[in-house]
Order: sequence, then C-alpha cells, then structure tokens
Amino acid sequence: MASVTPNEPQAPPAAPESDSSAAPDEERETPWGWFGGGAIALAIAVACFTPLWDEVADGSSGRRAGFSAMLGSIGPFGVAGIALVVAVVFVVLGVREMRRQH
Repeated sequence: MASVTPNEPQAPPAAPESDSSAAPDEERETPWGWFGGGAIALAIAVACFTPLWDEVADGSSGRRAGFSAMLGSIGPFGVAGIALVVAVVFVVLGVREMRRQH
C-alpha cells in the first residue's frame, strides 16, 4: 500500500465512460409504470368490498396484528378512498408523462 502525504494532491478517480451513442428517447420514462400503479391502487380499492377485506382486517394475532388493527380502525371506505386518490394521482402523472413525451 502506497503512503500518501497530507499535502500531496490526489487525482480524482476516473469516471466510467458512458455510451454517448444512446438515443435520449431510450432514457425517458414510460407512462405505463404510472398507469400500472393506478391499476394496482384501483384493485386495492375494489378489494376493500370483497371477502378479502374480512381476511386482512380481521383482528388476527401475530406479526400483522398491528397492521390489521390499523386497517380495521380506518374501515373499508377510508382505505378505498385513499386507494382511489392514489389511483387518480398516478393516472394524472401518467397522462402528464405521456403528453411530455409528445
């Protein structure tokens, strides 16, 4: 190992070479991730009114007892409302990304 004196300047590490031939269009985000997130949030909102809600929000014991208690206290309408707001925000962001690309 080489010794370095405190007053001796050190050269910064070399930056890795980047491929400058890559088109800028390839680096852009696609809006489909936002639309997929909106679809998942919508599915969660719908699941609040199915028998799955009783399974998740049931006062079970174990690792998920606190999460189940929180969902039970918010209720299915509250969780569905939050999920719908998230879905709308994700769709709006997806539309903005789609318009920005054109």
